[in-house]
Formats: sequence, C-alpha cells, structure tokens
Amino acid sequence: MLCCGMISRAMSGQASRACPNHANIRRSLLPAIDSWMAAPSMQIARGGFAAVALDKKIYVFGGEVLTGKNHALTSVEIFEPQRGVWEFGSDLPLALHGVPAVNVDGTIYVLGGADRAGAISNPGLVFSLKP
Repeated sequence: MLCCGMISRAMSGQASRACPNHANIRRSLLPAIDSWMAAPSMQIARGGFAAVALDKKIYVFGGEVLTGKNHALTSVEIFEPQRGVWEFGSDLPLALHGVPAVNVDGTIYVLGGADRAGAISNPGLVFSLKP
C-alpha cells in the first residue's frame, strides 16, 4: 500500500500462467468517501516488484513474469495519479525481482534482489535514482 497525495494505492499480485493479468489489478482508496475504485493497470503485468512514492508519483522497479518463459524485468514504470497514466522510465541496469525500494530525502534506492525469475539471491547491489 502506497500513499500518493490524498489517495492510497494498493498494488499486489503475481503474474503466472494460471492468472497472467493478476499483477495488473489495482485499486485506489479515496479516504474522503471511504471507498475503493478501479485504477489503471501497469503496462507490464508483474510480481515481485518494488514500489515507492515520491513527488506525487509512484515508481515501480523490476519484478518478474512467470508466464511461460519466466524472466526478471529491467523495466521501470511511473504512475502519475493526476493524469491516471503509467509511463516507462529508464530501465534498471540489470533485471531484478524480489527487490525493496525506499525514498530517502528525494532519492530512491533499489536494494539487492535476484537477477532471474524464481531465483533466491541477493547480490548486494544498490541502485539510486534522483528524479
């Protein structure tokens, strides 16, 4: 769950053969009316991604796709709630899933993770992004 302005965003799921679009299901909580509403899907269904809010945007990093040819992702998607649009950002230097991300004083840090879908590893990598 991420807070972005006055709206909370719930983002979860795992893309798989059984449910390939599950990671694209998104909901937004509108506290003023205590109600959930549908929100736009990311451009790539994914699980095991990192997400962080910064400057009224939501940044999603990496993840994995488990639909046939399993693979980790390098892609970064950025959601702008004001426009209701997901856009691609600059890719990560390598594919990662199972990663945490954190916003520290306006810089986003993406930490560790695994470089292939289904793998369990933490190469100790840290990437930073200052939008």
